[in-house]
Amino acid sequence: MKQRNMTFLAVVAGDRMAWHDLRTGKGGEILRRLHAPLDESLAELFKQAEIQRGASVLVMGGDLFTQTVRLPVAQTRGLSHEELKAALAYEVSPFSTIAPEQSETAFVVTRQEEGFQTWSVLQVARTEVAAVRSKVRAARGRLWGLAPVPAEFGERSLAELAQRAAAGSLQQPLIRPASEALGFRNLLVCGVAAVGLVALVCVAHAWMQGESLKRLQETERKRNNIVAANNEMAQANQRLKTQLQEFRGATTLTVQVYAHADATNAWHGLLTGLTTSMGTNGVVLSLVSNAPFDVSATCMADSTLTASLCLEQLVRHTAPEGWRVELNSVRETAGRFSRFDFRVRRP
Repeated sequence: MKQRNMTFLAVVAGDRMAWHDLRTGKGGEILRRLHAPLDESLAELFKQAEIQRGASVLVMGGDLFTQTVRLPVAQTRGLSHEELKAALAYEVSPFSTIAPEQSETAFVVTRQEEGFQTWSVLQVARTEVAAVRSKVRAARGRLWGLAPVPAEFGERSLAELAQRAAAGSLQQPLIRPASEALGFRNLLVCGVAAVGLVALVCVAHAWMQGESLKRLQETERKRNNIVAANNEMAQANQRLKTQLQEFRGATTLTVQVYAHADATNAWHGLLTGLTTSMGTNGVVLSLVSNAPFDVSATCMADSTLTASLCLEQLVRHTAPEGWRVELNSVRETAGRFSRFDFRVRRP
């Protein structure tokens, strides 16, 4: 379906409201009633603005919630656009107080540095999007998008700002609401497609029964793989308990040999950090002592993202005791589990 171009810009920021129509070149500015909700302010703006029927309206709101999020690249590597949007919505929801499943979210990359990436995230409640859409519809327009007010508002002319927004050259998140309804042509196309789909389903029914058996067999095979992986993780947990007991004994011996007053706290912090950071989605497969205060570890997690989170939590728990965590490798194993090796040292 062909996307409409933005033709009308409405800006609501602070005590000001302004608009510009790209098709007519007309615009204006009025004062805003303080603390008025965005949809009510738009209703006042549309009483003054000359908006043409069917105009595609971009609304910029100074009160819309935006948040900067900085995460390790390894934590988001491999995520699709929708998966990354869901992860960022979850990250900002404690600050916006909007539940991710009840919000519309958009984001843009603002900075990329070694090992980290920074996004500007816009989150708006779906109820507020619906209220704004209703006011735009009442003014005979269509809601094209929602965006925060850019920093250059007030520095550039409104006409230039509208042209840059239409060209997509403003580096800011933009929420594009789904289309409100299908036109007659689209309804006709959908009707024809529905008839064709029914015919296709009838012809393919026998073939699908055979494929259904294959899918059941494949599901059973995957289930068996999961059961086997769970058994392996349970055995690894038992080995970890045994190794933890051995390391507690080794901790006492190390304290006696090297007479470090804080060694007990350091080893306790490492062991507690390992147990806490792995949680229920990660497991330590092996621990090898290379030298006093130098340990090599091999762990497994249910995904690469979980592995990154486990390492991040391990760093946070062990850093106060002077431990340094060095990642050696991360690789996927059978069953799509992630096996990662790292080294923990204390200078």
